[in-house]
Amino acid sequence: MKTSKTKIVFIVSIAFVISTYQNAEAQNTFPTSGNVGIGTTSPATILHITNSGYASILLGNNDPNSFLLTKESSDNSFNIWTGPYGSSTNRLKITNTGSVGISTTSPTTTLDVNGSFHTALNTQTIPANNGAGGLTVTWNRTSGGAEVNMWNVFNNAGTSFLFSQKTGASTYNDLMALLGNGNVGIGIINPLYKLDLQTANQYDGIHLRYNTTGWVHMAANSLAVGAWNSITQAGDAGLLFGGSAVGNGTFGFVIAPWANATTGMRLDQNGNVGIATANTQGYQLAVNGSAVFTKAVVKLYNTWPDYVFDPKYSLPSITELEEYIQKNKHLPEVPSSADIEKNGVDLGANQAQLFKKIEELTLYIITQNKEIENLKNQNKEFEGMKESFELLQKQINDLKKLINK
Repeated sequence: MKTSKTKIVFIVSIAFVISTYQNAEAQNTFPTSGNVGIGTTSPATILHITNSGYASILLGNNDPNSFLLTKESSDNSFNIWTGPYGSSTNRLKITNTGSVGISTTSPTTTLDVNGSFHTALNTQTIPANNGAGGLTVTWNRTSGGAEVNMWNVFNNAGTSFLFSQKTGASTYNDLMALLGNGNVGIGIINPLYKLDLQTANQYDGIHLRYNTTGWVHMAANSLAVGAWNSITQAGDAGLLFGGSAVGNGTFGFVIAPWANATTGMRLDQNGNVGIATANTQGYQLAVNGSAVFTKAVVKLYNTWPDYVFDPKYSLPSITELEEYIQKNKHLPEVPSSADIEKNGVDLGANQAQLFKKIEELTLYIITQNKEIENLKNQNKEFEGMKESFELLQKQINDLKKLINK
């Protein structure tokens, strides 16, 4: 019985601080036990307040530090206000459909917040408002460990969404940005492209992995000499791939269209390039098809065959050359048709062999020309002897005529 009296005294005390509009028909009931009604003689709960659909409770001295609780008749919503009655500010609104608005009187979702809000996980301290609005989340994955702060925030212009890491009491490191036009920036807050990545760290880039068996790495011009491959030079950009350790990759890299054909380009695990073929047969470049050049330069690592013109070079005789051709059906040191059909043509070696044969042919021509010149000189001598013989024969004939007389 004592408990019931205490409850009634408490309810009556609250009633004295209630400010509500009452119409002429409103009635109150303050029974010695049971429910208390203000504006109704049939209270349904311990304290039942009504006034044609509107009711309010003022907590405080009706000053800026006061709180006002209202049930609005216009939209049947529950509201919490701060400040004196008549000039208070709406802080929270709950509609009769379950939408909650914080600092907004028109919530459009289950929870609609006009401004920033903060939440803390575990026992971490919530960081201070960054001043731009958005969401701040703080957590510590291990109890007693160093705190890691991550927060995202709409900027003042309302055009981007930032993900940043707290680095000090009031300092942050921007990690990623999502602009209103859909551009995403990593390491840059003003991305110009759909994915814009910027880094100040050497070797940084985009790294794709498939389980633990292989990876593909795209890096900007930040590579050092010998990075991932001895061909790499300082300041190179790169598209690299490999396995779980150096040299153990078992896959290739393909640049090709989606087609029911063998087209495009493939770089195998040894660095050999195949165009329209997956099998380079061990060559550094294999092309299955035609190719066109405006200029092609083949430079050999070995000696170009100018040694043919060395006086010490042993030039085969024409007779020896003829015998070799008759026996083998091709020039010496030149691959046969069967060799070419089986192994193809080594452009560099073939050019060297052809030039060697041209130089040998040049020597044959020079030798032949000398022999021709010798024959010409001999012919001139013969012609001189012929003239002398004809003159001598004439003299003999003339002498015979004189004797016969």
